Amino acid sequence: MVVNTKYRIVFIPFATYKRVGEVSILTVLGMPVYRRVGDIRSLFGIGYHAS
Repeated sequence: MVVNTKYRIVFIPFATYKRVGEVSILTVLGMPVYRRVGDIRSLFGIGYHAS
């Protein structure tokens, strides 16, 4: 008896982090949750200044 099965692996990134120079972006399931540009940061869309 031969069972022929096919598997397809689909990789969906849960979270991605990108950093280019002064800009850092963290997204979870395609929605940005953390963003940093220089000294100004935002977490879940709420901006704040971090010293």
